[in-house]
Amino acid sequence: MVRPGGPGWREALKAQIKPGLTITALEDSLLHQAKALGLPDEPDLRTFGELVGSIARMLGLPEKRQATTGQRQALMEAVLAKVDSGSWLAASAPHLGTATTLVERLSELEHAGLDAAGLANVAASAPQGLSKRLEDLAQVATQFEAGLANSNRDTLAKRMLACIASDSDAPFPFKDVVVLLGQAKPDPVAERFLTWLAARGSTLTIIAEQPDGGLFGRTERLLSRLQVAAEASAPGNDWYDGLFREPVQTQVPDAAFLAAPDVLTECEEVVRWCLQAVNDGVLPHRIGIFARSGESYGPLLLATAQRLGLPLAATISAPLLTSGFARLVLRTLQALVSTDVRDVGRLALSSYFVSEPDSRSDLWTLLRSCHATGDGWEALFQLPPADTKPWPWLAPLADWHSTYHAEEAKLADWVVRLHELVGETGLAESLAERHDMASRDQRALQVLQRSLADRAGHSAAPLSLRSYVWLCRRVWETEKVIVRVHDWRTESAGQNASFVSDTGSLDDYDALAVVGMVEGSLPRRRRDDPVLSDSDRRWINENVPGVFLESSEAAAEAERDEFVRVCASAARRLLFTYPASDDDRDNVPTLYLDEAKRCLGDVQELTVRKGHYAPSPSLCLSPADLAMRTCLDDPVPARQIPFLTSPAAMVIVQPVEGDEVSANEIAEAAACPFRAAVRHRLKIDPPYTRSSLGALVVVAERARLHAQPDMDTAVAAMQVELDRRLAELFPALESWEHSLLASAGRRFVAKWAEREFGIRSRQMEADPPDSPVRHLGGRLTASGRSTSFGLQVGDLGVINGSVPVARVYSSRSVGDNARADDPSIDLLVRLAAMALAVGRGRAALEFDTLDEDRVVFTVGDVVGKRFVGGGGIKKYPLDDLVSGAVRDPFADWCDRVKSTARDALAQVLAGQMRPRPGRYCERCGYADLCRSAKGQDATEGGWASSN
Repeated sequence: MVRPGGPGWREALKAQIKPGLTITALEDSLLHQAKALGLPDEPDLRTFGELVGSIARMLGLPEKRQATTGQRQALMEAVLAKVDSGSWLAASAPHLGTATTLVERLSELEHAGLDAAGLANVAASAPQGLSKRLEDLAQVATQFEAGLANSNRDTLAKRMLACIASDSDAPFPFKDVVVLLGQAKPDPVAERFLTWLAARGSTLTIIAEQPDGGLFGRTERLLSRLQVAAEASAPGNDWYDGLFREPVQTQVPDAAFLAAPDVLTECEEVVRWCLQAVNDGVLPHRIGIFARSGESYGPLLLATAQRLGLPLAATISAPLLTSGFARLVLRTLQALVSTDVRDVGRLALSSYFVSEPDSRSDLWTLLRSCHATGDGWEALFQLPPADTKPWPWLAPLADWHSTYHAEEAKLADWVVRLHELVGETGLAESLAERHDMASRDQRALQVLQRSLADRAGHSAAPLSLRSYVWLCRRVWETEKVIVRVHDWRTESAGQNASFVSDTGSLDDYDALAVVGMVEGSLPRRRRDDPVLSDSDRRWINENVPGVFLESSEAAAEAERDEFVRVCASAARRLLFTYPASDDDRDNVPTLYLDEAKRCLGDVQELTVRKGHYAPSPSLCLSPADLAMRTCLDDPVPARQIPFLTSPAAMVIVQPVEGDEVSANEIAEAAACPFRAAVRHRLKIDPPYTRSSLGALVVVAERARLHAQPDMDTAVAAMQVELDRRLAELFPALESWEHSLLASAGRRFVAKWAEREFGIRSRQMEADPPDSPVRHLGGRLTASGRSTSFGLQVGDLGVINGSVPVARVYSSRSVGDNARADDPSIDLLVRLAAMALAVGRGRAALEFDTLDEDRVVFTVGDVVGKRFVGGGGIKKYPLDDLVSGAVRDPFADWCDRVKSTARDALAQVLAGQMRPRPGRYCERCGYADLCRSAKGQDATEGGWASSN
């Protein structure tokens, strides 16, 4: 018997070391304790499964490979696919979680001595409700065992039973065997195997934790079933001896309890605590961090440790598709199954596929030309090698698609073809060139192939390429990959702190931090098994001789043992942390902390509030914290709006002499010169404009909607332009974005055609369809420079023979609320109307937007009831603000528009890019680029202040 924690295991192991010793463990992670001994002549370390397999071979038993977890999972999925519709498993059978649960349950029953035949026998005498479940379970187990036999595989329990039943007297060399029991669950078959092994002449030494005061009940029950004499461990005097018992020791480690506002802050405080320990002389490899939820805490702790400078090593299990390489393989398969060859172009954005950045535009041009032929894949396949030379992976993709896209094959064949695809496209070679990520990506590739190979032996039905890709996505979304992370600077010296999520791998640490101490984590939430409830298990235990199934009550008792192991692993310092609970979360600190406080006595309790970004300067132990604290403590200067001062920089955003400035740029400069310069001078589009309907607003203009004679012709013309526009946007969009935009575009085309032909009664005399005139313009003088301005329009014409009218297609709303929030829209409308009305004093300007209504702005007296609301048209007189003026109303109105436009043009010509905050900042697409403060009042002299 040993005391809990790493030191007890290793002291007991050191006393057993001798030549010819074999060490095994019912819990694989406990072998870490033997490896940590660091002996020059390392003993024979074997997992329990390896030991059983070796003995089976020495006895001459039929050579069968043990089924892996993935193979058993795949076989169970195949069995459940054929489950009878009347079974209680039928409803949940399609879900992968059902297969996982049944694999675990059948394994538990098998290790308890109940195989398919045993389950059927028990079902015959069981109560009615349990009998039906056991019958169905026996049928599943029968098919499961038959599948294993057909694939020449078996399970660990069957291998042990075969050894016990063997009459061979062949000797085997395992004379001295040390067995570490640890936290192993009840396993009657393993217990019988150990008894048999001892009877065959092996000397067994069982090392287990000392049962005491109700703790380590699993160990006590197991030893009683084995009927072995237990040698008590040396009495201790450690503080954790009082956990869940009465005595309390006075010699306790420095302990602290910390409540953090969230998980990230919790991780940051833990890393700072570790840095403080290092600063106090604790060696990094003597520091440990334990989290029951490794997938949740591992990535955050690793990122925080890297930022703050703590060398940390960890092995965590992560979802497979978090690997960039795994995602790329899936995207490659999805591109191959796509009917649109242009999907291949997105693969060139990955660094795993060799291509020059400058050649990507050429690739898109090539793929567009292939797509235009109607059969893009065939056109790509027929290209001469010279055309695809810049992209060495392109021709293999086309060959693979040409060979297999129309075939149906078994899953085993598709697995081979995936291997060919990875090799022929150069992905395998690219892994070897990534020294920093090669091992991670290699493990991801192994999981990709292994997860499908596990299912290949149980899938006889042929699959099409599309079905195969669907299966790949379904399987890979649930797979995990082991990620090993360390600080390469200290790896050789073994100076990394350790992050572990399994108590069997815990070492003895001078300083140990335990994170995530909430109910449901440690202890785990107690719940009945969905297959065999506690009452079912009690009935089986009482009525089936030699069978013992653990209930949820016993599993809850074992959680206390886990907590004692954790506490026993800290020698000098111990920290418990948890995210604080509030009204929005159910994070309840575990009651185990109350027991720890009782035994530890006077402990430090800390609470970190929201907004705590770094310690005080005297406590900052990392450059990152010190830099953060310096920024937080420095006086906050008054916000200053940045602008360009360098002449060289200003030249870049200034219009060249003689160039025309668009009316849109002038209008946006009136609201914010920064936004105008970024959009029109630097040609940067906000990300959202690529996938929004606003990107399709040019469709109606290009299709000349106003000149189409009927609705069918108009819809056909706009559909052609829609396809062209979507082809232009294709490289910038993900597949799902392109699909959504195409679907929305079709609805948009139909709605715009219905609106157009629903209000054709205005009888506007449009310009001829082949007229090249598509432009409104004029001249403005600003900063001593006369500059022309222009606005692209989709329609020019007259009404009543004299009143000019123009249509502008816009993605922005131009109603009252929109113009009030963004002054650039108001100025754009007035500037366009002024250019249209100059010389005539009256005009009508139609803004055809994506809204339900068409908006018409008028200048002067526009005759005609067709512009007085109704019919999907809204009317806004622009010159009604100028009434009772001495001068000509139109001239007065025109001067005001010119004055505002000249001020805005001066900003454009100056090229300073000075932001002008206002209400429109909330919806500005350049908020991430602009460093000015949102919500401030607009500066003096701008359109917002003067209008």
